[in-house]
Amino acid sequence: MPNSRILVQSIFLVAMSVTTVVPGQDTLKDHAILPESYLRQTVRNPVMPIFPDEAIKKNISGLIRVRIEISSRGEVLRIKVKPGTNRILAQAVVDAVKEWQFHPFRGSEGDTPSIGRLSFSFALSEDRSSVEFYDPPLDAPDSERLGYCHSLKDALEWRTWEEIPFFRKMKE
Repeated sequence: MPNSRILVQSIFLVAMSVTTVVPGQDTLKDHAILPESYLRQTVRNPVMPIFPDEAIKKNISGLIRVRIEISSRGEVLRIKVKPGTNRILAQAVVDAVKEWQFHPFRGSEGDTPSIGRLSFSFALSEDRSSVEFYDPPLDAPDSERLGYCHSLKDALEWRTWEEIPFFRKMKE
């Protein structure tokens, strides 16, 4: 398929772009910017977030988007959320994703640090709660699609989104 070949080439070119946000603030120099579809395929241990009891009691649900920085070894280094994101649901995502391990992204110079976005849907119904990867509808804008990547927009969001600090469990 010619269209899928162009898509793969486009994703590769965007991922290989070198991006610098603002010197001295939050630089992404030498980071690959990866689409969500790639992150979903390369996570080694995807343990989904647990729907917090407090959110269920308060009838809080919704879409949580996070941006993550991944080391050249595949470890999650930092997690950021859009300003105004519900803190209860965001913390549930952080608690899960901080333990994830990814297959390192192989750039032209070997394993490369990267950033990307992950989206989670927290849904409530009368008899159950669920957390799943968010799959946008077919008529969703391009910016919500899983293969979407726009290095300038991604870099700006990385700089302006709020970092949520976390501590990883010590490995035994």
